[in-house]
Amino acid sequence: MAGSPQFRVYIAATVDGYIADAQGSVAFLDAFEGENYGYKEFFRTIDTLVMGRRSFDQVLGFGNWPYEKKRTVVLSNREGDTAAAPNLEFAKGDIGPLADRMAGQAQGDVWLMGGADVIRQFLAAGRVHSIEIFVMPLLLGSGVRLFPEPGATANLALTEQQSYPSGVQRLFYAFKRTI
Repeated sequence: MAGSPQFRVYIAATVDGYIADAQGSVAFLDAFEGENYGYKEFFRTIDTLVMGRRSFDQVLGFGNWPYEKKRTVVLSNREGDTAAAPNLEFAKGDIGPLADRMAGQAQGDVWLMGGADVIRQFLAAGRVHSIEIFVMPLLLGSGVRLFPEPGATANLALTEQQSYPSGVQRLFYAFKRTI
């Protein structure tokens, strides 16, 4: 990949802004499986995934590790077992130096997979290049917010949008400022 890797958010959220229900489950997404939302094409561009400890534990609970060929960085204040999945590392501390290190090492883009706190930290550090949200036609009423408080302030430009037969809306935002 030419140039610096992009730090990208690619995530599904309900119309009322939740990425998980009150128990942290994303099972509400199951009703939307079977439609091509471009995930395979997106995933081909990704070299490194970044996720929080709760997201990591949740993905481990799904069974086989789906990201074995990708570097995965888990942000956690607790030590973790790097043997739990291939190409796995745990990190903690300031996002700035970590993002600099990842940018210098990545051969492709960096997916800020989740959860919400990980995304918030990268936004606050000014390290997010784009946000691709799949708005699910649901209202959960409570749960895990995509953008928890305190939130970052950013000026975004909607550069792409797409509607799907299921009612899902894909919105692609780029930042108007240079990162």
